[in-house]
Amino acid sequence: MSSVSLPPGTLESLQHINTEFLRCVVPLFRMERDIPIHAGSAFFIDDGSRQYLVSAAHVLEKTRQGTLFFAIEARKYRSIVERQILTGGNGLDDILDIGVVLMPNLRLQPPAAPVSISMLV
Repeated sequence: MSSVSLPPGTLESLQHINTEFLRCVVPLFRMERDIPIHAGSAFFIDDGSRQYLVSAAHVLEKTRQGTLFFAIEARKYRSIVERQILTGGNGLDDILDIGVVLMPNLRLQPPAAPVSISMLV
């Protein structure tokens, strides 16, 4: 493994960015025989007026096996019932494997806070 010399303050900046992005990631679950089963992960993006859930297309396709849900607060959960936009492949044939869901009327706060577009520029 090669090492890289970083300018002063870079490591702290990267740690801050990492922390900000990690709080945007949420686990997705589905129920199987009344037991929550981890189905995958997702993150949220906020464009200033709307929030979107982004995950792998193969994860969102699991809604065919039952409703997916995620925690929005302690002891509060939200199911994913909205229309999904999935990349065109099928399972392993999908080289992009991206799914997006517009989440209307959802204003998330930490720990499930969305990535703001302004964070990316």
